[in-house]
Order: sequence, then C-alpha cells, then structure tokens
Amino acid sequence: MELLAHLLYFLANRGVLLLVFCIFFTIAAVSVVSFWRHHYLKRLIKYNEGSRVFINVAAVVCYATVFGLLALSVVNVFRPHLVDGYLINAIGNRADAVVTNIEPTSSRLNNSVVMKHSVVFKTAAGENIETYFHTWDFNVYPSANSTRYPQQGQSFRVLYLPSYPTTFLIANDDPTSEHTRSLDCGDLIKALQAAKIKHDFDPKDANFKKTLDEAAQKVIDAKCGTTTVDGNSF
Repeated sequence: MELLAHLLYFLANRGVLLLVFCIFFTIAAVSVVSFWRHHYLKRLIKYNEGSRVFINVAAVVCYATVFGLLALSVVNVFRPHLVDGYLINAIGNRADAVVTNIEPTSSRLNNSVVMKHSVVFKTAAGENIETYFHTWDFNVYPSANSTRYPQQGQSFRVLYLPSYPTTFLIANDDPTSEHTRSLDCGDLIKALQAAKIKHDFDPKDANFKKTLDEAAQKVIDAKCGTTTVDGNSF
C-alpha cells in the first residue's frame, strides 16, 4: 500500500506529461493481456475445458487493475493528492516540521514565480529528513487546488510514509499546528473585517451587528491576537 501511495504521489507532482505516459502504458498493458488471454486459451482448452473460465477471470482481473490504476492516476493529477493523500493519512505517520528556507525557481505558474520551500522534520525512528516542496505541488491534506503554504521559520505538521519519508503532505487539518492556526485565524479575521465593513455601512442594521459580534467572538475564542472593532480591542 505504501508503494501505491508513493507512486500516486510521484505522479501527482509530475503532472499531465507523466499521465500521458501512463495512458500509453495502459494501452500497451491491455494489448499484452489480450494477447496472453487468446494465446493461452487456444493452448489450454485442448487439455482442460475448465481453463477457459480461469483464463477469462484472470484477464478480467488484469483489465480491472490496469484501468483502476489509470482512473486513480487521472483523479490524482487533476485533483492533486486526493487519492494518495487519503492513503498517506491512513497508513502514514505525523511529525513536526519547519520551513528552513524559501527561494524562487525559474518556473512560473499562473504568472507567478514558483517557490521552493526547504523543510526539515524528524521521523518516528529519530531520523532527520531534509527535503523540499514547490508551490505548484499542492501537497496538502485535505486535498486542495490552491493553498497557502507555511513561511520560513514557521512550524507545521506533515504526514509521511515510513518507507518513503520524502513522500509527505502538509497536514492542514491539525489544530495543534502553528501553520494551521495561522490559516484559521486568517480566515476568521478576514470574516471579521468583512462583517465590520457591513456594520459601518449601516450601523442600525441588527443583522449586521449580530454578524459582527459573532465574528468577533470567534476571533476571541480562537485566540487570534488583538483585533479592534467599534473601538473595542480583542
């Protein structure tokens, strides 16, 4: 299972070009299975009529495996790390990590420079792993087509495969992570600012006032730092 997760992870990070290779590989594999099926059917049926059932069942299993892997690969490329993320979360380990360096690369994505994030984390076996990811990898769990990555010096949680520790995902669902808390606070503060703008537009609107109070309370409960609303400091 770890090997399957590792391969799907690798495929998701290499994108559409590798997917094209997988499609051609699938075509070749189906051709080989078809040849094998017809060849052995002709040879074995002379000696054992029951061989037909065995050969046909074996061929169906092969077809299902090949097309199943292709389907998983397609999903994993167009929804980055959806499938391998589920597997890594199920069978992998968690560890504390930190971003040690961020530097630009020569590549671009959507008119933005792709950044390389160098990270380090310690495995359950006590081994320090120094690796990296790029901003076009979308290597987060739960899966997302866009994301905000941890900044230099910021700690976060990773999910990694014990046998392939450089196969890792950023765990955005871990409430103990500094990075996750900053994401949550960013969303809460943004909602608070939007609520304040609405309240300032019409202070007499009871719904706007209620929304503002609820948003401010969420910021307080999450301990997101100091926020000022209506002259009050939170």
